[in-house]
Amino acid sequence: MRKKVIDVKQPEAPRDPEREYVEAAILHRQLLEMGDVKGSNAAHDRLIRAIREISNRPDLGRSFLLGTLRHTDENVRFWSAGHLLPLEEKMALADLKSLARDAKSSVVSLSADVTATEWRRGTLDIDWFMKE
Repeated sequence: MRKKVIDVKQPEAPRDPEREYVEAAILHRQLLEMGDVKGSNAAHDRLIRAIREISNRPDLGRSFLLGTLRHTDENVRFWSAGHLLPLEEKMALADLKSLARDAKSSVVSLSADVTATEWRRGTLDIDWFMKE
């Protein structure tokens, strides 16, 4: 007689928005560099969902973003600096300038340069990602 196997689903682990942010930022750059626009857009959507959750914290996500400014991946640093602009403008701009000048990835270098330039011009609405 065969025993019936019961399929029991494991409960999903709680989402970790910090891990999601970092993973999505890394994936976003990789897919952009491969020319996968659809995939990079999906990674960007994941990143935005994560920052929305992170920015609802009492410190607006400042401590997390400050920590990721020293991440080994340039795109994580780029996104962190960009999201820090309204909270730590001077530090964020310095990091964007550094990435624009020294990033190994041309995608990151150009993105950092444009972001810093548009922020200084006042044409960048950094809170756009918070809007539904």
